[in-house]
Amino acid sequence: MSKYSHVVSVFILVGLAFLGFEIFQALLKPDSFGQYGNFRGDHLVEASSLSVLHRGDDYCLDCHDAEWDMADAKHANVPCESCHFLPGAHAILADKAPPADKAKAAGSKYVKVAIMPIDRTAQPCLNCHIFLPSRPVKFPQIKDRAKHIKDGWKKTMGEVDIKSTCDRCHNSHFPKAFVKGVT
Repeated sequence: MSKYSHVVSVFILVGLAFLGFEIFQALLKPDSFGQYGNFRGDHLVEASSLSVLHRGDDYCLDCHDAEWDMADAKHANVPCESCHFLPGAHAILADKAPPADKAKAAGSKYVKVAIMPIDRTAQPCLNCHIFLPSRPVKFPQIKDRAKHIKDGWKKTMGEVDIKSTCDRCHNSHFPKAFVKGVT
């Protein structure tokens, strides 16, 4: 037995592992892999067949231009989908609606198919207004939500409800205009 025989067995083992990996990869790799660089070519077809989730503000403004007109300059650039849920199941184009719903549309571009839920928790507001030291000083931020609610309500309403949502005092589309008689 030579003094290098143990090294030969290690090389054989590594070679078999590499060969096994190459065979395993060849069996599992999709046929369209590498068609467009280091990607699967079939993915383009699969992705384009998925339903659209994000519609953009133009989709909302066809029916809700009053809310858009009410938005102040600071919230006018915030996409509707940042606060509201995705509109994909809210309304569909009238020409793609089932025949019974087309009659309901009566000239409207869209047919309402479901009520759009509104997230009334504080989370949509806090996505932008939670305190971050890197934000500009003049940007409205909430450091302590409980203190914000307690101090604001004491000044204006004389009662305190720590579990209250932001829209109890602020109009979401025009936050500087307080609601419910709060000034």
